[in-house]
Amino acid sequence: MKIVLNILLTAAVLGLVYLLYVSIAEPIQFKEEWKLRERKVANQLEDVRKAQIAFKDIVGYYATTFDTLAQVLKTENFKIKTTIGDPDDPNSNFREFYTEVPAIDSINAMGINLDSLAYIPYSDGEEFTIIAKVLPEYQSAKNIAVISVSTTVETYMGPWGAKRFNRYDAMYNPKAKLFFGNLEKPSTDGNWRK
Repeated sequence: MKIVLNILLTAAVLGLVYLLYVSIAEPIQFKEEWKLRERKVANQLEDVRKAQIAFKDIVGYYATTFDTLAQVLKTENFKIKTTIGDPDDPNSNFREFYTEVPAIDSINAMGINLDSLAYIPYSDGEEFTIIAKVLPEYQSAKNIAVISVSTTVETYMGPWGAKRFNRYDAMYNPKAKLFFGNLEKPSTDGNWRK
């Protein structure tokens, strides 16, 4: 009887030690995972932003799909204006000319992979949401292109995506969005933490 009691007490102590370990380790692991995953997703959003700005430089508005974005950046060129002379000097031999540079060269130089750009890290293949449109009027300007590219926190947090984890950080909201851009004004600012 004494041996059975000792085994039960040992099992209870080991169970309590495990619960204590989990209660200490889980908040630390959660905060590390949140920081790591958010940084990776923010870096991916940075690449999407750079690609969208390059796309806009070519066609004048933002891409509404990643397929269109990739196709244009793989096949089209940037036009670069070169000026020789001073346009205000009548004695200058002023000239302007344009050269074309493949957009894909610039994209590759920035280290952007267009084939994986759409996919949210840690999400098992889910894509960022793109909303792009043209504002007919913004202040005194007409036809201003705007964009928003986003994902929800729970999409990239995986097993850490439950609401219960906000007990470890009051700022944590799995339904919140990580995004860049603004559909009301021309801005490509992001909302992620530095």
